[in-house]
Amino acid sequence: MKRRSDAPQESAPEDLESLRDKLMGLGERSMRKSYYPELRARMEELERFRTLLDNASDLIFVIEADSGRITDINETALRKMGATREQMDGTFLHTLLSPGQEQALAGLLRGEADTLQSSVVFNLPLAGGGRFPAEITTSVLGLDHRSLAVVMARDVTARLESQRELARAWGYLRSIVDAMPSLLVGVNETLQITLMNAHCAAMTGVGAGDVQDVGGTKGKLLSDVLPWLPELPGALLETMKDGNTRTLRRLPGKGPDGTAWYDVTIFPLNQGRHEAVARIDDVSSRVRMEEVLMQTEKMLSVGALAAGMAHEINNPLAGILQGVQSVLRRFSPDLAANRAAAQRAGLDLDVMNAYLDDREIPSMLRSVQESGIRASRIVSNILEFSRRSDMSKAQVQLSQLVDKALELAVNEFDLKKKYDFRHVRITRVDAPDLPSVWCVPTQIEQVILNLLKNAAQAMAAAGTVEPAITVRTGWCDGMACAEVEDNGPGMPESVRERVFEPFFTTKGVGEGTGLGLSVVYYIVVEQHEGRVGVRSAPGEGAAISIRLPMNGQEGPSRRG
Repeated sequence: MKRRSDAPQESAPEDLESLRDKLMGLGERSMRKSYYPELRARMEELERFRTLLDNASDLIFVIEADSGRITDINETALRKMGATREQMDGTFLHTLLSPGQEQALAGLLRGEADTLQSSVVFNLPLAGGGRFPAEITTSVLGLDHRSLAVVMARDVTARLESQRELARAWGYLRSIVDAMPSLLVGVNETLQITLMNAHCAAMTGVGAGDVQDVGGTKGKLLSDVLPWLPELPGALLETMKDGNTRTLRRLPGKGPDGTAWYDVTIFPLNQGRHEAVARIDDVSSRVRMEEVLMQTEKMLSVGALAAGMAHEINNPLAGILQGVQSVLRRFSPDLAANRAAAQRAGLDLDVMNAYLDDREIPSMLRSVQESGIRASRIVSNILEFSRRSDMSKAQVQLSQLVDKALELAVNEFDLKKKYDFRHVRITRVDAPDLPSVWCVPTQIEQVILNLLKNAAQAMAAAGTVEPAITVRTGWCDGMACAEVEDNGPGMPESVRERVFEPFFTTKGVGEGTGLGLSVVYYIVVEQHEGRVGVRSAPGEGAAISIRLPMNGQEGPSRRG
């Protein structure tokens, strides 16, 4: 049997080491139990935050606010700029910018903008060379007694390109709108202008800068810009109310040369806004052409009536004139037949003529004769107006026709002191190289004579102190042109529009027939395929012109 020793024995060293390990393990487990989970959670949160920063689409820099030195940068910025973290470590942010942008960045960091967070576009280096525009936003922070700034840069290349494309598209549309010959104006529900093209701006006197910048015209009322179209505001309001397109025809207004006429088409803007646009087209040429056509129709319709009337009146008129002439001859004591008849009747012709003179019977008969002659001239004018002449045409110098017409006028007006041409100053202005025109010479002479008569009578009736007539010949739109201008009383618009109308006259009863200018129109337009025109205003005289073709020849355009 083995004997057991009662003496104490030392523990083995490994047992002490094991105990220490146990104690240390106990402390580590205690530490892990109380502190490590929180630390680990913090570490994981930082890792997630770092991952988010590095994968953000924006470039993110953390810099010292005072110096601008970069202390941190995300992976997106490194990839975009083609740099490494080591290259960026300690670099100053302003050295990455384009020259001249350092001060703007310093201002943002100093808080000199409206707020501490502001957005400005800078140029940053691009991997592979070149630069890209970046919108930079800064936020200054205070951390551990340090002033740091977070700088976020967003690539705005696509946005700026979209803005440029939008600007190009807007400029293109604007050029189309401004190239329109129509006047274009848009208004809102309070009739304030929101849109105006260049043609409308030039017409209304609005500056070009106001056209390009809508704010320049915003606030201006339509009635202030287009006061000569009083019907337009009401029509625009109705269109905005019911959304229907409207068209207004032949609205009178003003133009470069005076009164003009406009057609207006109004469109609603169906974009959730109470606005409408009016397109205003100048139709003055068309209106005047319609008036010319109406004038032609009137003259054509009256032609048949005039011809019949002339024939019916001419026969009894000839009998009246012949009878008056015979009566005057039967009273004359110079005829032997009269003396023989008086002797057979036991009548003293001298006594009879004394009685007739005392009773003014011969003057009455002569007045009847003058009236008959005047009526005969009226009939002649009617026939000239209604009949197409069969007279042959020839190549004649227009200035020569004017010379002959002036000779006829002087001879005729010498008989009437009231319209004596000797008291009228005549001025001639002839183009030196005007060729001959293809016309019926006598008819064109009659036309110019009628124009001269009309001018002289108008000045005499108005009591013009120094009556003057200017006769011009030259080129007008590739045609030979003759114009008769006076310094008389002129014509209001109501008279000017009807001046070539048959039987229209402003003269008193017995002074005019209203056929003089109608004959002018008929001869020039119908017989010679030419044109007639009139320029006049009250108190500014009148100028009536005729234009004649030159048998297919074209005049020099420089004189048109």
